[in-house]
Amino acid sequence: MAIIRRASATRVVVQSTKPVRELQDATDVDFGTLNAAADGKIVSWDNNTGKFVLVDADTILGRSSEDGNLSDQFITQIETQINLGDALGDIDGGLFS
Repeated sequence: MAIIRRASATRVVVQSTKPVRELQDATDVDFGTLNAAADGKIVSWDNNTGKFVLVDADTILGRSSEDGNLSDQFITQIETQINLGDALGDIDGGLFS
């Protein structure tokens, strides 16, 4: 599978119409209720709503790989960190005669 480099992202400038003391008070933020369920989520820009939202890391990883455009550096990093022996555990293939 060939690796295709993603075109550089366009820069989005966001200006708030009121002074913001906390991120959740900005006009372009939709975090919902900030409680234990939101803990560990990542702030991401949602083009559909035009707001920053909280998303799960698995969602970001899944979306970033949908187009088959993962960087070589990312793939190399994953390959060095994953030990298939640890991930698969002790596998018994059975007997072959």
